[in-house]
Amino acid sequence: MPGIFFLVRNNKPLAHQPVLLLAIAQYGNKSVSDKAVGTHPTHRFTSHLLGDFRTYRMDFMIRQARPDDAEPLIAHIQQLLHEPDIQIPLHPAEFTLTAEQQRQTLADAFDSLSSVFLVAEASGKLIGEINCKRGTRRAFSHSVTLGMSVCPEWRNRGVGRRLMAEAIDWATKTGTISRIELFVYASNTAAVHLYQQFGFEVEGRRRRAVRQNGQFMDDLIMARLL
Repeated sequence: MPGIFFLVRNNKPLAHQPVLLLAIAQYGNKSVSDKAVGTHPTHRFTSHLLGDFRTYRMDFMIRQARPDDAEPLIAHIQQLLHEPDIQIPLHPAEFTLTAEQQRQTLADAFDSLSSVFLVAEASGKLIGEINCKRGTRRAFSHSVTLGMSVCPEWRNRGVGRRLMAEAIDWATKTGTISRIELFVYASNTAAVHLYQQFGFEVEGRRRRAVRQNGQFMDDLIMARLL
């Protein structure tokens, strides 16, 4: 059955429509593939470019991250980093971001048209996030780098698909971003395949780019041009 989503502003439903979801996590877990739960050709973006919009599904919603999401986001990343097979090139001891630093990052993104930070939420709990950050130099101002993650118990349930769709829609709607890029482990074939379904192409392979759990691994740079 199609999943039903509600377009919401100021907590009041405006419309509903089935949407196509596609899940991928940057690096992420090896088993990240999701099945589509519905399609609709008139999917609408719901970021701060259109005001206080949020997207609701029957069991979770996507909204713009706020400064008070700092602590839940830090807890979310810490949980991911302690997964035995997680494909994120960061050791738990190296993750030293403070709540104040995270709050500032979220505040900057909330008021910016050059970056976006979205979270997925279910029953008041943060279950996933996606962010796109534009290059700070003029030469790279047309490009954003994308990163995304979903907590283990919510993978394969459409969360990543929805996050990805929203981020791409945001970038398209800016009118100034013409490139979205990301990095992914070459061994994460499920993620690579799903990124390709979103129109991303492999542009290069960094051989032995990562050393993790005593093994060298390649990663890929992928990009989608808008």
